[in-house]
Amino acid sequence: MNNTWYRMDNSGMLYPIIGTLSNQSNYRLSFRLDRAIEEEKLTQALSMAYQRFPYYNVTVERGFFRHYLAQNPYPVKVWKDDGMLLARTDFAKNGYHPIRVSYWGNGVFVTFFHGLGDGAAAKIFCGYLLCAYLTLDGQGLDLDALFPVKDGETENAYDTHYRKLPFWDGLRKTAGGHAARVTGCYFVKDGLACTQGKIEVAKALEVAHRMDCTLGQLLAAVALLSAVRTRARVTPKHPPIVFVPIDLRKLFGGNTMLNFVGMLKVIVPQDTPLSVEAYVEQVKQQLTAQSNVDSLQPTVSFTSLLSKNPLVKWLPLGLKMMFSKLGRSLAKETKQTLICSNLGKVDLPKEVTEHLEDWSFAVNVNRRTPQNIGVVTYGDTLSVTWTRQIVQKDIDVEFYRIMRELGLDMTVNSNYREVGHAL
Repeated sequence: MNNTWYRMDNSGMLYPIIGTLSNQSNYRLSFRLDRAIEEEKLTQALSMAYQRFPYYNVTVERGFFRHYLAQNPYPVKVWKDDGMLLARTDFAKNGYHPIRVSYWGNGVFVTFFHGLGDGAAAKIFCGYLLCAYLTLDGQGLDLDALFPVKDGETENAYDTHYRKLPFWDGLRKTAGGHAARVTGCYFVKDGLACTQGKIEVAKALEVAHRMDCTLGQLLAAVALLSAVRTRARVTPKHPPIVFVPIDLRKLFGGNTMLNFVGMLKVIVPQDTPLSVEAYVEQVKQQLTAQSNVDSLQPTVSFTSLLSKNPLVKWLPLGLKMMFSKLGRSLAKETKQTLICSNLGKVDLPKEVTEHLEDWSFAVNVNRRTPQNIGVVTYGDTLSVTWTRQIVQKDIDVEFYRIMRELGLDMTVNSNYREVGHAL
């Protein structure tokens, strides 16, 4: 029997502690090919992906002080997708795999547990899964050359780049005030609503350059503005706040396939004009000021508390989970109006992307932050996906209306989850 096990990174170990039945800390990457998906080949491709990334072929186990990852002895399985976006995963039925892979038609849907790794890592895993499937389907691809094993793939990068700092300094840096909250009628049954917009990335970049900002800054600004114009309750003590995840590998280096992501926070003053230009300027200034090692170092160090602070480190896991759930039950406010997460470009060769018809990234939501946006680029296409836990689609509609005013008339599709709610 192989007793291989892996430590969770300092960020990843938080997710099973704070997880609930209704919020499992999952997100989803999906792609569509120019051919129907065959279950047997997809199952074999997933087995190949787990062989390449063995630290994902695991179960989440409970230790006395913290969770850890143990090699999964159960068979690999894929599912026919039921159309329920980010519905609760039955881990027992899924062979206790934290990753759930399903398919329908020509689409493959990968629900990824955040405790394993962040979106940048999951994008690589899904890229391998895609290439492995095409290889099994007759495409001549050298998987070892496309996805070479790199040093430090299981590195706990938060520990590597930890620098001692006073506890309260880290808390002040990572905490903050309350944010304007998006309100609406929540779905009473499982599954989230989504709308996806697509457009040529060259056109989107042209508009961003015209407004003297990056594409990510433009999308975050328009997303937050759309929320403020529609469903966000803004008060002097609850300003609009957008959280923007940043891949820390780009600043600190490393090849870790675990979590290594920081969160940038943009707070827009209440008296800011409700115009695209004004919001772009706020987002641009604040993101630029925060996107450096010095600004993010306290976040990296504070994330290491579970393994560095003696009180937190040696507190039994049961008490950690109890205090976490108690804190969440007492908290009524939200720290962000929404999250705008941009995974960047799917880095695959042309002979692969020419078979891609779609790639999307769906960010999870919860009752305090019921609507978020995920962005990814593949080939020459920009894909923007809104996920929401509320019936009302005002924010989505306003977002695509503003984009059209900017000259970006996106092709939009929806899963019409609100119709199912009404029925």
